[in-house]
Amino acid sequence: MRCKPRLGVLTGGACLALATACDTGFSNPVSAAARVGSGPVPCTREAVIDDGEDGDNQVIRHDGRGGHLYTYSDGRGSLVTPPPGAEGGRFAMVVGGANGSLYAARMYGATGDDRGAYAGLGFGLVDPPGTFDASNYEGIAFFARRGPDSTNALRVNVPDVTTAVEGQLCSECFNDFGLTIELTEQWQEYRLPFSSMEQLPGWGSPRSDTITSARIFSVQFQVSGAEREFDIWIDDLSFMGCP
Repeated sequence: MRCKPRLGVLTGGACLALATACDTGFSNPVSAAARVGSGPVPCTREAVIDDGEDGDNQVIRHDGRGGHLYTYSDGRGSLVTPPPGAEGGRFAMVVGGANGSLYAARMYGATGDDRGAYAGLGFGLVDPPGTFDASNYEGIAFFARRGPDSTNALRVNVPDVTTAVEGQLCSECFNDFGLTIELTEQWQEYRLPFSSMEQLPGWGSPRSDTITSARIFSVQFQVSGAEREFDIWIDDLSFMGCP
């Protein structure tokens, strides 16, 4: 079953929670593989995808990266701010980053009444959209929190060449490798190893044992399920586990 668009419509835009099969709501437990403040030590400045401090809608341009931040939704009643590009939106950072920094990425809104409803925020890695070789790294790390009236459930997905339509390998696309996590109202750091990321059960073709980290498109943060209010904040997204 198709749960979300691959890269969405770029709005020019950055968090984490509970994974779900798209037709059943949040039914899976929090992943033990994604732990607060654990895992490989984060890398040096070259590994930072975006810290938000330039205030624009593009990830930091280095190491062949330079994609944009964007929002997306199911197009069937779910509302997300900033709006997707197809609705005239353009992603912008907001004041109030982690660890006293100035800016962070934020999305807020509510999903529709359909049980397959979803909305999300993505960090594109390459401009124009394409794959990035992250095989020298062990995973991703970031800081995240939720607003006081927000769901705490968030799925972190990393679309790769086997799950993205753009990879031209999948016949049943969009079941990306990822992990499920639970947010609190305080900023916390989360570290997600590529080796622990999994596809959701029961659908998707092909189904692979591991993510193809040498060919990934983006990092996405998605809320799924019917009638879920969300207010999600992300900051200091980076690769981790340098060689």
